[in-house]
Amino acid sequence: MWMVPWFALSSLFALKKVPNYWTGKIASDERVVFFPTAASKTNTSHWQVPIHGWIFEPEIESRKRKAFIKVLGKVFKVKDKEEKKLLNQR
Repeated sequence: MWMVPWFALSSLFALKKVPNYWTGKIASDERVVFFPTAASKTNTSHWQVPIHGWIFEPEIESRKRKAFIKVLGKVFKVKDKEEKKLLNQR
């Protein structure tokens, strides 16, 4: 008797946590990246253009990212403050 309401409530909670899949809205902390692609003309007035991209939330403070940036800085011998700042931004 309690299983159906509990399942229904937990499903609604799960949908509330990931609304982007259902609404198509992109959150302000997410990034959208489109990749270059080749279009083809299907007839005299229409084109077929495949669109490929990613929507993601960058993890700025992750340990993996910080370690990777540190390695990149050593490999490319980045010493200037402005270059380090640019490396961190990208």
